[in-house]
Amino acid sequence: MRLIVFTLPGRIEGEPHLIETLVDCGVDLVHIRKPSWTEEYTQKLIGEIALRCRNRLVVHKHHNPRSCHSLEEVVERKKIYDYVFLSPIFDSISKQGYRSAFTESELTEARNKGIIDERVVALGGVTLEKIPLLRLFGFGGAALLGDVWQYSNNISLFASHIKELRNAML
Repeated sequence: MRLIVFTLPGRIEGEPHLIETLVDCGVDLVHIRKPSWTEEYTQKLIGEIALRCRNRLVVHKHHNPRSCHSLEEVVERKKIYDYVFLSPIFDSISKQGYRSAFTESELTEARNKGIIDERVVALGGVTLEKIPLLRLFGFGGAALLGDVWQYSNNISLFASHIKELRNAML
């Protein structure tokens, strides 16, 4: 399974080093999503990240065309993109009141119909404990935000958590 981490929307202390840690601990892609930032400020952040990590960065503009909120969108967008996000799979950790949009039976049926496959990445409320469920539903990966960044003030816990996530997806 593919492991993707979204950055927090604002800047946090030591963010370039934290992004390098994500890559070093096995994250496949880090989506740099800073909706209120200028292009110049975003590029400055990227410039502070080690060159060895930059091939794992994906920079978002204000609109993300690969994000799907229905199974119908997944069917259409999978024709265009290498991978798409489907959200929210579980209740969001980082967005209060952003509730799961799919039942377990809907996700199972989507897997059985081939809608959810290796090109569909689960987003929304994903935690280490939910990785086995995502595998059961047939997702090709998981994208995380809140579950990862809650450890950002302790680099040791941060790195350890990322490694646990990576191992759970193998």
